[in-house]
Amino acid sequence: MFGMVTSVAARLVGMAFALLTLGSEMAPAAEPPSSAVVTDLPTGGNAGGLQIGLTSGIGGAVLTMLVLLMWNRTRTRRIAGHKTIAGHREALWTNLPGVVCHRRLTPAGCRVTYLSHRFERQYGLPAERFQAMSPAERLEMVHPDDRAPLTRCWRDLNVEGVAVSRFRFLRPDGTIRWFEYHEHVVDRQGDELISEGLVFDVTAEEEAQRALAEREQLWAAVVDQTPNGVVLIDCETLRFVEFNDAACHTLGYSREEFSRLTLRDVADVPPGHIEQRDSDLAQDGYSLMVNRHRHRDGSFRDVDVRITEINIRGTRHFAAVWTDVSEAKRNERELRSVATHLQTLLANLPGVVYRMRLTPTNSELTYLGEAFERQYGLSAEQYQSMTLAERLGMIHSDASHAERWRTLSAKGEVVARTRFLRPDGQIRWFEYHERVVERHGDELIAEGLVLDVTAEEEARQTLKTTSEQQHILAAIVDAMPDLAWAKDRNGRYMTVNTALAQYISAATASVMHGGPCREVLPSDLMDMFALRHEAVMRENRVDVHEERIPGADGAVRWFDVRRAPLRDASGAVIGTVGVARDITERKQLEEELRETADALQNVMINLPCAIYRGVDRDGGGITMTHVSDGVFAMTGYKPDEWIAMVNQEPYGLGGVH
Repeated sequence: MFGMVTSVAARLVGMAFALLTLGSEMAPAAEPPSSAVVTDLPTGGNAGGLQIGLTSGIGGAVLTMLVLLMWNRTRTRRIAGHKTIAGHREALWTNLPGVVCHRRLTPAGCRVTYLSHRFERQYGLPAERFQAMSPAERLEMVHPDDRAPLTRCWRDLNVEGVAVSRFRFLRPDGTIRWFEYHEHVVDRQGDELISEGLVFDVTAEEEAQRALAEREQLWAAVVDQTPNGVVLIDCETLRFVEFNDAACHTLGYSREEFSRLTLRDVADVPPGHIEQRDSDLAQDGYSLMVNRHRHRDGSFRDVDVRITEINIRGTRHFAAVWTDVSEAKRNERELRSVATHLQTLLANLPGVVYRMRLTPTNSELTYLGEAFERQYGLSAEQYQSMTLAERLGMIHSDASHAERWRTLSAKGEVVARTRFLRPDGQIRWFEYHERVVERHGDELIAEGLVLDVTAEEEARQTLKTTSEQQHILAAIVDAMPDLAWAKDRNGRYMTVNTALAQYISAATASVMHGGPCREVLPSDLMDMFALRHEAVMRENRVDVHEERIPGADGAVRWFDVRRAPLRDASGAVIGTVGVARDITERKQLEEELRETADALQNVMINLPCAIYRGVDRDGGGITMTHVSDGVFAMTGYKPDEWIAMVNQEPYGLGGVH
């Protein structure tokens, strides 16, 4: 019995040594004595065999126990190491910004074998519940538009060994989250794939990208549909890198033709012009100028241009916004012509009419018309009682009294404009038409008419000032002085530019952005805006109106409002965009000109004399073209009868004694 125990112990010792030596070859032992127990032990590796003799049963047992203790300690250390690695891996998975997932996939379906601790927080349901679902139930929780791509992605896992995809997941609480998963195959067992993957929540990134794309699309739509030309110019080549439709169409070019042009093809760029723009940009950050652009048909267009500098990938560019002011310039010339005609007719009519005596050192006002106090802001008696120095102190002019006297004495008449400081602090622009009627040595007796031309001067300055606009796409529109906005199909404001926010106040603008438009302005005005917004979308056309809009200060101003359809990338109308330009000064000027013309007509009707207009026939007399109604009181002839009679004479006015 004892021999059997020692034999078994000897075999265990042999096996332990065989494991520890890891296949080392050992020579056969010498022939043991007859009293020893011999045991043949199989060896690993390439060894042919191992013989261990035990001369003592007790010694063999002790040795066996020592070997078993060593083997148990080694096994314990290996188990502890595995547990440590597993713990580190579990801690790493727990702290990852996503969910670790293990799966077993077959052609018939898949089984989720492991989900890390973040699963419930990210997916909104317990891991055990998700693991218990069938593949079809899990697929039902994926957004319908993402199921087919996700299925193809799983198929790629079998072919490529890796798969990456983004999909929307419908959480049980009703929220939709964007997930991105990365999965790879770690083992294959026939048709079964064993995979590991990591799923990230990328909802914030996806929403930010979509919001940015929508904002860029909105500003691009505003830029594309604004009536102003918007271009991006390479500073070195002066080529048009980017431009909207208005930039090329207003000059008669197609987009393809315009893309081949440079700034020199449409505008005169004299030497030093670019350097001057650089100087203005360095000083003010922008440059304003009035230029003439060449149309494709050879004609020219007057434009107001605003330029800012933009650096794109290390290359300098000019971002320019130009507005066609050809019609405004024509109106200005026509207004100037009308004003000149009216000034000629009014030269001897009472307006603010005055009569004065001038010497080289002094002047004395002998008469001031009744309109003086209303125009000058003080009574005629106060002004007449002032000294020459006191009167000159109220006029902003570089010309001295002596220079004025010399000019009037030499030419016999003077037309000049100057600014007058009224006692109430207002500064008014006056235009003087003055002529000499008598001379007594150095003393001149002059009569004149003073017109208040403040509105005309302000209109002239307004026409010379271009509208402020900034950055290409969103920045350029945001800097425009015109009010610009975009509305969705429901009439809600999607975005407004800085000019509109300032005009209606920043607090109101924050209500407008995404809020109901009826909370912003008076209801009757918003009803009209809503009707025009709906008409533009329904009829798919550009709408132009002149509208009165109140501002934050309570003042109501006139605007030239243009609305156009807002389209998405597919061309569908999704709202409207609008641009409103302030035309208050023009309206005021038109009203004043109408009032002046009416007043002139009334004066001419009631004059106790006749005013006529005629055409010189190259020295052969004058052909009369117009005569006022006063001719009837003087001659008994009606105006048309008088003109017919006078023009029948051989030399025009030959029949008049």
